[in-house]
Amino acid sequence: MQRVSSGPYRILIVDDSPSIHEDFRRVFESLPALSSLEAAEQDLFGDPSSDKPEIVFEVTSAYQGAEALTKVKEAQERHRPFGAAFVDMRMPPGWNGVQTIRELWNVDPDLQIVLCTAYSDYRWDELLDRLGVTDRLLLLKKPFDRVEALLMGLALSEKREWIAAARAHMARLEERVRERTAALQYQAETDRLTGLTNREVFLQLLQKRIEVMRQRPGHSIDAVLFIDLDDFKIVNDTLGHAAGDELLRQVARRLRSNTRHDLRVGRPVCGRLGGDEFAVLLEELSGVEPAQHVAQRLLQVLQQPYDIFGRSVRIRASAGLAVVDARCPDAAELVRRADVAMYEAKQEGKGRVLLFDEAMSQRLWRRVEVEQRLRVAVQEQRFRLAYQPVVDLNNLHLTHYEALLRWPSGEDESPLPDEFLSVARQCGLIESIGNWVIVEACRQLARFRQHRPPGMAPRLSINIAGHQLVNPDFASHLAETMRHHGVTGPELILEVTEAELATGVTTIADNLEICRSLGIEIQMDDFGTGASSLNQLRALPFTGIKLDRTCLATCREANDYSLIEGILALARSLELTVVAEGIETEAQWQILRDLGCPLGQGYWIGRPAFHADPCSRRFPAEESTSSEVPPGTASSSDWADVSSPQPHQ
Repeated sequence: MQRVSSGPYRILIVDDSPSIHEDFRRVFESLPALSSLEAAEQDLFGDPSSDKPEIVFEVTSAYQGAEALTKVKEAQERHRPFGAAFVDMRMPPGWNGVQTIRELWNVDPDLQIVLCTAYSDYRWDELLDRLGVTDRLLLLKKPFDRVEALLMGLALSEKREWIAAARAHMARLEERVRERTAALQYQAETDRLTGLTNREVFLQLLQKRIEVMRQRPGHSIDAVLFIDLDDFKIVNDTLGHAAGDELLRQVARRLRSNTRHDLRVGRPVCGRLGGDEFAVLLEELSGVEPAQHVAQRLLQVLQQPYDIFGRSVRIRASAGLAVVDARCPDAAELVRRADVAMYEAKQEGKGRVLLFDEAMSQRLWRRVEVEQRLRVAVQEQRFRLAYQPVVDLNNLHLTHYEALLRWPSGEDESPLPDEFLSVARQCGLIESIGNWVIVEACRQLARFRQHRPPGMAPRLSINIAGHQLVNPDFASHLAETMRHHGVTGPELILEVTEAELATGVTTIADNLEICRSLGIEIQMDDFGTGASSLNQLRALPFTGIKLDRTCLATCREANDYSLIEGILALARSLELTVVAEGIETEAQWQILRDLGCPLGQGYWIGRPAFHADPCSRRFPAEESTSSEVPPGTASSSDWADVSSPQPHQ
């Protein structure tokens, strides 16, 4: 028999006769030892049975039922219960056997009992009626056979141990089931990467809050904050997906730790909706203003540097805020509203939070419409390049053209460049469009060269998006396109805004260095808007800057040009060329010329057009909003038509 426990079998004898106790002790405490022959055989040959645990009984006596009950209680308290109890039927003057058994089972339901009797006081059916049908009770007639009593004690004690072992095993299994169930529930309710609430559960919790707020309006407000990381794709593309995942984990920790203890928030719930999108359910706020304060503080926390595998990474976030109100039908709609507000925040410059209003929905539908049409336009290449002249302000002679992207959609209201390029950045089409501009500009340069006199090569400046520069293959793709069309480096100028370089990744610097080594000039566009950085001018191989048109537009009198004068002095010290944008009057041209600004462009000089004169050194102002025309400019008949290809070409 394989023992469950190595301890002795504990037997309780309940009988009013001392001689019966002695009989039972002889049965259980005087087991026969090995004979001398068996011992010799075991020593000589070995006996597998010798590895089995020794059978030992521990016998306890009780002479009345009440005494037996006390001993059973003590055994239970010491966690050493009896395996079996042999109970006499008659024990005057106390309880009889049946009553004793019932009392013992009240204390120890698993106690195995043998009812011992020499009389027929009860028939077996009467015993079952009194004690119930059970497998814990056997009957032993007196006088009993020693072997029969021994086997009963052994079997019942072992049965008790197996019951205890089975129950413990079942408890362990149930605990494992509970743990596994809890783990599965956690996985079902939690985002695996960040540990935050997942989208489905977040929507369920939000729906419950909406229903609660409907039942008790006016006490407080609930709001949803929709957060999206700005330019997260750049981190993934430059540092790898492992770094991106680590960044998301750290963002989640900051969200959780910085909402849990905010006194303005009742019970915040942070969730990851997918990708780099997060949501925070702000409950029981006193008003909209506290919700906006919480949102602003979270964005400030999120833009602090992150340590990603030993590298410091900065990233901003944009957020939209939507408040639960009577007009909100469900959780999905509330999250959609917060999402719309977040997109509006990105449209206004990123790194900010906006509160949802209905006008945002109309603008979103417009964005969706433009995106759908833009995808078709990208697939079918329905774009053209317009050319605006850049001239030497001393003599108004042409220095180069700026190639400007246009989308003649064929509809009454074609989207303006600011609109469709913003949409292109948001929906991931800007790199495809930018690559088309590079190919088309190089193709046009090759065509311009055919009309140029020898030694007078045309030049084009093109605008480059930051999403292009973070691609490690950008410079090689540009060089291959130039080689294919026979374009040299000095014929190209790349214009890059400082805002496009906000991530500061090394890939951008590497691409610009390669372009500069090819002889391509590089200008910082929109300089003077407040986003430009002198550190970027020193760190990257810029050869010039372009003054943003707002710098000139804000100058009403001569003394308003002090900022421009300071920028020109800075540029001269750094040996950078300066191009002034937005020249719309002769007076502006004269002041800029007198200040020593070398180059300029604007409507007074020439509007963007789909055709340009590759031979002329001057440009007409036939489409200028000003009646003032630069002296000596050519007429419109001097323009040769070397237009861009028609759509689908």
